[in-house]
Amino acid sequence: MARPVLWISLVALLSGCQGMKYALDNYTGVDVQHFTLAPDASPGSPNNQRAETFRIFDKPQESRLMITPSVAASAGMAAVSGLTLGGASRAGSPARMREAVTAYLASTDRVCTIDALDLVVEPQYEARYRCEATNVQLGETYNPPKSGT
Repeated sequence: MARPVLWISLVALLSGCQGMKYALDNYTGVDVQHFTLAPDASPGSPNNQRAETFRIFDKPQESRLMITPSVAASAGMAAVSGLTLGGASRAGSPARMREAVTAYLASTDRVCTIDALDLVVEPQYEARYRCEATNVQLGETYNPPKSGT
């Protein structure tokens, strides 16, 4: 009985390492953008009480970015997960992450469609997107938004 648990634990550990390796291999050196998403005003939404800040590592030349909650939010999620012995997920809601990516891309004056949103390693997601032709794609310099916008 202990052997299957050991194998499952080993696979889970290696999966986490693989995701971290992917993030490091693909996003090391990419400038972080801090983006604040307004509260969700829809009735019954768990996010209707507060704005959320995300860290975004955008690679417009590759039409992809990695998004993760702020350091403070990530630490809070990790604490809750630890207190519940892993019973509470540390990953942000994929719907909320998609909403943040969409709003971020719009804030950079790009009209984009998200083609894929994949969990890299909790709580980091990678979004692959497709944008309409913009000045960025026509050879002008891309200037990311100022932090906090």
